[in-house]
Amino acid sequence: MISRLKRRSLPTILFATAAFTVASLSALAGDWPTLGGDSRRAGVSDEKITPPLSLSWRFTGVPLSATAAGASAPTVVGNTAYFAAKNNVDPNAGAVLFAVDTKNGSRRWVFPNDFGMKDKAVFLTAPVVDKDRVYIGSSDGYLYVLNAQNGNEISKIRTSGSVGGTPIISEGTLYFGSNDNTVYAFDSETFAPSGNWRTPFKAKENINSALISADGYLFFTTADQNVHAITQTTGRAKWSNRLPFKYAPNSLVYADNTLYVPTGPRLFAIQPTSGNTRWTIDLPGEILAPPAASEGVVYIACREAASQQFLMYAIRSSNRRAAWQKPVALPAAPSAAPTIVGDIMYVPTKRGVIVALSKTDGAMLWQYRAQPSANRANVTLPTETAVVSPIAVSDGTIYAVTEDGSLSAFRPDAPDTSAPLLTGRYPQPAQSIFGGPGMVVTGTVFDPGSGLDTDSIKMTIDGIEVTTGYNTSLNLAYYQRKSSGKQVDNSASLPNGRHTVTLSAKDYKGNVLNETWSFVVDNNMKPPTVNYDGPKKPRPSGITAPKPGGKPAGR
Repeated sequence: MISRLKRRSLPTILFATAAFTVASLSALAGDWPTLGGDSRRAGVSDEKITPPLSLSWRFTGVPLSATAAGASAPTVVGNTAYFAAKNNVDPNAGAVLFAVDTKNGSRRWVFPNDFGMKDKAVFLTAPVVDKDRVYIGSSDGYLYVLNAQNGNEISKIRTSGSVGGTPIISEGTLYFGSNDNTVYAFDSETFAPSGNWRTPFKAKENINSALISADGYLFFTTADQNVHAITQTTGRAKWSNRLPFKYAPNSLVYADNTLYVPTGPRLFAIQPTSGNTRWTIDLPGEILAPPAASEGVVYIACREAASQQFLMYAIRSSNRRAAWQKPVALPAAPSAAPTIVGDIMYVPTKRGVIVALSKTDGAMLWQYRAQPSANRANVTLPTETAVVSPIAVSDGTIYAVTEDGSLSAFRPDAPDTSAPLLTGRYPQPAQSIFGGPGMVVTGTVFDPGSGLDTDSIKMTIDGIEVTTGYNTSLNLAYYQRKSSGKQVDNSASLPNGRHTVTLSAKDYKGNVLNETWSFVVDNNMKPPTVNYDGPKKPRPSGITAPKPGGKPAGR
């Protein structure tokens, strides 16, 4: 078989000597076995996981950092979650694939070892789990097939380019894309080329997205800005459509019999059987992440050019009108596609904040900011960490991978009896500061359990409530006196002497922080030069709908 493959210039298939255990994993009804949950990459679950959630456990590979966005998206089958990360300490080490027990966050196995892949190779696809096997593509040109129970290598398929197209296993056939411009089809048991495909499908550029299977076709994008459709059973080209602007890998989403592709500030809705553009719509800024779509509504976020706010829109696919009264301002830039869980939408962001929005009206229901894990050796702890991939959902739990190499599990019933933490205060107790315009009082506040309810933060000085802002990137609750406007009192400066500040806040489970300390005002001191940006609010009436695009892009 190997020689026949070589004559046809197809990938080399290497089988490991380790025996494959055929005992089945315990499967759950809510499995999330691939990127987006299924072969359509819809990112939609019919489970009901109602916020607020609490951290159930966090697993951190030491000393690792997560791979690029999309590459380390978690998958969950039975009682095991899988995700990829990269050894970020040794410059010669590469990627690691972890299997983690979903009950307690303990490590089941690691592939290939704690050091990682050779020659700095990294995993470029989400792990895909099917029938006790894990499939994952790598920058070294191999698609690896592993025993899902112990991580032993079963086989690997070699291509002429890095494997960046997350695989699909359908009716006994394995499909995946490689950066040798090729989509391959193999028998998922024997790894022989599929008998229904005469040859692999060749594109003109790298395959830069996960494959999508729907309506009898495989859909994917290539690095030359083309969207492709090929017949799944034969590998023959159906259509291709070149779009303007640039779009990130894994931007393609299928829902409601439509392909959605964000390019620059424009969202395309494409008819899947013909490739024709159904409609386009222009947002008021660059689209930041792939959309999610459910029940005729598309959810898409952009950075508004005028305000620089991160805004999430809900757009009806039937008429392109706004499904929400106004767009919703997010606390940070989205880092991946939202995941829709029943009536709730979970949005991952680049500053580690997971946001839960009502799918119905966009109401902010919960937000949690992941802190960089301290469970590592000889590594300088960063100030923040990003959620690098879409949220996975399984059995009443959501899973998030952050760039510090951690997998976190959140549940509504996870216990949280601890109040938010106050880890830094300014002024420190008894410290002297200037009390005039520009005076600053701050506290570093966060909650690792159920998340800090930033709307609950209050600060009083000498018993008088003052306007309190919250800087998400710094976890900083603050009051800063202005040169005009409302002051603590009616004087231009807080008078010399001792003053008392009280800072209070709640987490989403109702646990209360209430901390009081004192400081001294000395108005002979110089005023501070620091300024903090307060929490940004949406426009009063908002942009109720983005504008429809102009002429559809030609193919």
